[in-house]
Amino acid sequence: MMKKRKDRNGRVLPQGVTQRADGRYLYREQINGKSIYLYAKTLNEMKERISKHKLDAARGVDVDLKKLTLNEWYFQYLEIYKKNNIKEMSYRNMINYYTWYVKNFGMLGSLCLEDITHAKVVSHFQELAQKKKLAHKTLGSLASMLFNCFQQAVYDQAITYNPAGDIMKFVKGQPPETRDSLTKEEVSRLVNFLKEDEEYHIYLPAIVTGLGTGLRCGELLGLTWDNVDFKRHVIRVDHTISYKNKGNGHEFFITTPKTKAANREIPMTSEVEEMLKEQKKYQKELRIRDDICIDGWKHFVFTTKLGNPFTHEGFRTSLKRLIKKANAEEREQAKEEGREPVLIPDHTPHWWRHTFCTRLVEANVDYVTLKNLLGHTKVETSIDIYTHISEQLKKTSKETLEGIIKIL
Repeated sequence: MMKKRKDRNGRVLPQGVTQRADGRYLYREQINGKSIYLYAKTLNEMKERISKHKLDAARGVDVDLKKLTLNEWYFQYLEIYKKNNIKEMSYRNMINYYTWYVKNFGMLGSLCLEDITHAKVVSHFQELAQKKKLAHKTLGSLASMLFNCFQQAVYDQAITYNPAGDIMKFVKGQPPETRDSLTKEEVSRLVNFLKEDEEYHIYLPAIVTGLGTGLRCGELLGLTWDNVDFKRHVIRVDHTISYKNKGNGHEFFITTPKTKAANREIPMTSEVEEMLKEQKKYQKELRIRDDICIDGWKHFVFTTKLGNPFTHEGFRTSLKRLIKKANAEEREQAKEEGREPVLIPDHTPHWWRHTFCTRLVEANVDYVTLKNLLGHTKVETSIDIYTHISEQLKKTSKETLEGIIKIL
């Protein structure tokens, strides 16, 4: 009797399956003279892939991977190799990036894997850079996604080489956008408007908290009362909220923060603490329900009147509207007083994070403290931001000085 093959854990392997040195499982089969190779990280995943493969073969589905178009292969690649191994938000981003910049742009996605060359991938990216005006960093992220997708096709022996290797050597995207922040005067104008305006006053606590903590938008909107410690005067960041479109609505989901470093505690200033207490009072007076549960999380701090968390899109839309109203009132008042209006720039909540960072740099806060408060993984990221803001401040000081001192 032939001895049954086992994996490293002593489990009997199905016929045709072996375990590679890197721990992955490999299945080999010959169909009509063609070699079929399937790979999987776990034995259960391999069994599922084999079952699907045999079902497809019985139905007459073409199992020759090289005949698949890139569009077909990419989503199969995500389903098999990525879906259960990355965060939900990362998975959605991989779908969105590909859909925007490959599936719905140009012809690359409709080509069969065996017909895609390095030159065709480079040409696609050059066209993206020219027509979509994408930032170099965005193009680089997309290039990395495609490289990994093609590399898996190499592992699965659908193609013999990776056509997305080193493509950024031949592509030049747009330079990185300038990080924007609000001046102290603009912050004052925004806050004063919110204090007085009955319609938009409800957004004051959220905006002051964003400006006073540097929270990312998903961290801010996902904040729960369990994360607010009034005794220790800190806000604990341990999750972030996002959502995906579903039918005519959307579905919220909670994930861990962007990185391990993003798990942090941020001291509450007296202003932030005051605003959060006002928010708690507001929710209590209006009897806003706090039992809506999303992936085990409830008691959200910033919600609609129905108790649902704000969506990023809905929050940005409200911000845009309140800025428009504030600026209209300011123009009218400035005209009456015979002065130039102090207008609030049209911006997104991410500006509040950079505004928070700018105030820290102005106060000469050190790199490590900046890194810890903002939740950066590497201190180099904080140094880059610090240097960028410092250069902006130097430029502003020079321009201001030249505007005051006139010699000639």
